[in-house]
Amino acid sequence: MATIAEVSKLINKSWDERPNHRLIIAGEDVSNQLKSISITYTTDGGGSGAQIEMNGSLVGFDNAPIEFQVGYGDDTIPYFNGRIQRPTYNHRLDITTTNAFGPFKLMSDQILEQEISYLGRTLSFALSDLITKAGYGLGETEIIGGHEKVIDTDEVFPFFNSLNDTANSLLESCQFVGVDQPGGKRVFKKKPRPGVNGAAVTRYGASEYAKDSFTADPKTEFGFYKVIVQRVSKQGDELTRHEAIVKRQSDFPAPLRRAHVVDGFVGTTLEAAQEAEDIARFLRAGDLGFSIVVPTNPTLMLYDVIEVERVHRGLRYVYGCVINGEINVEYRPATKTEPGVNNMTLTGDAVPIIEGQSVPYSTNVETVSGDSVVVNVGTSLLYPQEGLFPSDTLYPR
Repeated sequence: MATIAEVSKLINKSWDERPNHRLIIAGEDVSNQLKSISITYTTDGGGSGAQIEMNGSLVGFDNAPIEFQVGYGDDTIPYFNGRIQRPTYNHRLDITTTNAFGPFKLMSDQILEQEISYLGRTLSFALSDLITKAGYGLGETEIIGGHEKVIDTDEVFPFFNSLNDTANSLLESCQFVGVDQPGGKRVFKKKPRPGVNGAAVTRYGASEYAKDSFTADPKTEFGFYKVIVQRVSKQGDELTRHEAIVKRQSDFPAPLRRAHVVDGFVGTTLEAAQEAEDIARFLRAGDLGFSIVVPTNPTLMLYDVIEVERVHRGLRYVYGCVINGEINVEYRPATKTEPGVNNMTLTGDAVPIIEGQSVPYSTNVETVSGDSVVVNVGTSLLYPQEGLFPSDTLYPR
């Protein structure tokens, strides 16, 4: 079995190559019994789940551990780990349908049992405490950053609060996220934004996704005029307000009081000001929501950033997209009579990077030098500093 670090060869962009899989339930390999599986990772609550149809009976397997692996060629990697919930068996057809839930369920199903406040503690300490209370095993969670974020609010969480709700409240105030990720981990990290932070992990050319499946549409009818970030002092008795003007180029600007507001920001004054500028930059580029259907890529994670090329009427567009909506995989193994299904739908936010560039079809940017763009047919999207989106200097709005 390959590891995530070894799977560059598993990143497939061809609809012709079919993946293989392994399905393990309660330690037993039942791969040949799988009929179909639908897996969803979502940022709404940070959970994951699967709907499974398979031959045979799972009576007595409620809460049994399940692992689904997927890959191309001979190698597979773990993609979904969870617990079976409410299996239903059809005796006449000898088919079981069941749900399964990922690591978030362990936090969602348990309560604090006592009132608690994390005032003055770091975010990483608070998350570690909640992880311990939930009873996660070694390697099942990961906290990236958070040791510099001190909890400024004196909110007291009641004893009946779920561990997940408590964590989400703390994460939101610190502009962090907590989500189940493919591979079985629950990960906590700073929230990325396309065009502001986050390196592009892969690029999709115009021929590498399902025809007409990529859309990037405005999320709001009217743009925001400004961003307001309101920071609360550690004592809770002082508010500092930081504003940044969006400055979108339009003949019809947004109303002066139409603001995107972040209330109760935790961090330094400098961090609050930077947060306002970062959000304004994102909104200035375009508050877009995207959706795309690609062949299953088992290495893509929630909050990963991808770049997508679109060619329309001879003009080329490139978008930076952060997967902060959902990852949904629809998989059905091929049979002698059926070709099978291998679709991954990604949704989230996007910003345009290149708009209306007149170049040959399926041409990608190879290098950027100063203000000039050098194009070659059939190359990958690469930028001067690997992992960085083109800045407003390279692509002025």
